[in-house]
Order: sequence, then structure tokens, then C-alpha cells
Amino acid sequence: MNDSADEEEDITQMVDDSQAEYIAFASGDSDLHDLVVQGVTLLGRFEVCDRQSDQAVGCHVYVLGNGGRRTGKLLDAIARGCWVVTVDWVLASISEGKWKPFEEYEATDIYPGAKIARESIGSKAKGLFNGEKVGIAGTPRMPIREISSLIESCKGTLSDYRCDYLIVASSATWSELDEMESSKCSRVTEKWFFDSIANWKLQPVPPNSEIVKAMS
Repeated sequence: MNDSADEEEDITQMVDDSQAEYIAFASGDSDLHDLVVQGVTLLGRFEVCDRQSDQAVGCHVYVLGNGGRRTGKLLDAIARGCWVVTVDWVLASISEGKWKPFEEYEATDIYPGAKIARESIGSKAKGLFNGEKVGIAGTPRMPIREISSLIESCKGTLSDYRCDYLIVASSATWSELDEMESSKCSRVTEKWFFDSIANWKLQPVPPNSEIVKAMS
């Protein structure tokens, strides 16, 4: 996957101790898992979101491992307005014996869209796709179930008819594209979709040469 509000003044403050908030991270990163568990055991306040899921439902903060690997859960966390911080947040918090403010470790250089999405929560913003129809043609590398979940988290509607945006993937056919497109449909790729979420801004529509390449 490598190609892969104004709520109140306390938006940047830590959560209330009486409310359990969850820390999420990429599944399968055992070192990061152990570090986060160590931090939670020592400092309390949070619970570890340990389920094997592509969603970040209920999570308050997502911790990036070394390299900042882009996963479905990370993209879902961005779409849901979670804090996205580097692993240094956990390390510094353990070192100082208290949870450090998120702002100092927010991964805006890697995923600038996370802050934009988070700050739009509670405002009049209506998500990345604002109700537009997004379709999938062909067989994407990410499971369709996960892409569908991301579309929903971005306030889009998964559709197979008259789409506003059509994600073109491997094995898609020209006849399939013609059947699914509306007159104003934009053909895009999985990478375009993921990049748009990571930056929380719809990226320039890729040239037709990239669409053809994605179909192969």
C-alpha cells in the first residue's frame, strides 16, 4: 500500500479520564504493538484497539510505525478525523511518564490530510466526496470491502451506475467503464483514491495513460 472542529477550544487537549479512548496502529507490526501496550500499561488513560480490522471506528489516535506505512486502517483513521501521530509520541510519553500533547507529534509532513480532516469534524464540511457516487471497475489490489468502507467514511456513496468517480483497476473492461460512467464521470486509479484521502483533497485526475496501465 505504499502507493499505495471548531468543536471547542479544548480540541487539542487530552481526553477525559472517564472516557475510554482507543489507540490504533497497523496490524502485524509486533514491535509497535508491544511499545503501545507498554505505554498504555504504564500511563493508562487509553485502551489499545487490537482488533484485526481495516476500520478505525471509535479510535482517537493512530500511531504510525517507522516508515509511516499506508494502510486501510490509517486511511480510515484520517477520514474519521483521528489524530495521526508518529511513534515518537509514544516514546516521549513513556520517557516523561505522561502522555504528551498530540500536536507536537502530528504527522503532518507525511499525511497532511489528517490535520485537515480532523479540523473539519464538527464544521459544515461534508467529507471528501460530499455525497458523490464512486464506483469500482475491475479487481483492485485492496479488497473491495475495504475500499467501500473508505468511500463511506469519506461521505461518498458506492455505486455501480452513473458514477461521478470511477476507480479503474486490473481486469476492468472498456464496456464495463461505459456502463458505469455518468456524462461527467472522472476515471481515476486506486493510487488517486488513496492519495486524495492522505492529502484530504481530491487530486488531479490522472491521464488516460495511467488508466490504461491500471487496467492491465
